[in-house]
Amino acid sequence: MLQKFSALLLFFATSVHHAQTLTSVIVDSVTKKPVPYVTVQLNNRGMITNEEGRFKFLLNESSKETDSLFISCIGYASIGKPILEFTDSLIYIKPSAIELKEVIVSNKEYTPREIIEMVEKKTVDARGLFCPGPLQVLKGVIKKVEAGDYLEILADDPDSKKDISEWCGTKGHTLESITEKDGGIAFLILKNS
Repeated sequence: MLQKFSALLLFFATSVHHAQTLTSVIVDSVTKKPVPYVTVQLNNRGMITNEEGRFKFLLNESSKETDSLFISCIGYASIGKPILEFTDSLIYIKPSAIELKEVIVSNKEYTPREIIEMVEKKTVDARGLFCPGPLQVLKGVIKKVEAGDYLEILADDPDSKKDISEWCGTKGHTLESITEKDGGIAFLILKNS
């Protein structure tokens, strides 16, 4: 029993002796400060850097210099390249802006059926919103409409006639009609490029 244990201990000691490690610190390329909690992946194994941006991979026998190391973090451009291209103990990642879509807050509570109808018909109900609310709704929704498609905006603020008409003219969209509908104003807009 003691002999088997000694052989097993010798095996682990030699395995650890031959194993290599990949250790580095992830640094912001602009501020030159370490970036904590970055995701680092190698050969379907992953880890997160510590508070100081450090990580350490224990490489096994199947690891090759051509294996790719992938690094990603929200707010930064991702990196993916072979291990042999990482020649420094510091790995720099570049900040990358994330563009968020516009969010419109309304006091109107839509039922799931109303939401589905708006999506299918490309009709948006901006009734109950005061200037410039209907225009802001139009600006946010028209981004999701393809060129050549129609969008209908419902509003009940009389000032929206002027706002939406002028905006369509300056942005190159065609205001096909302004009609009375369901106790409000319906704007039918053709999106041009």
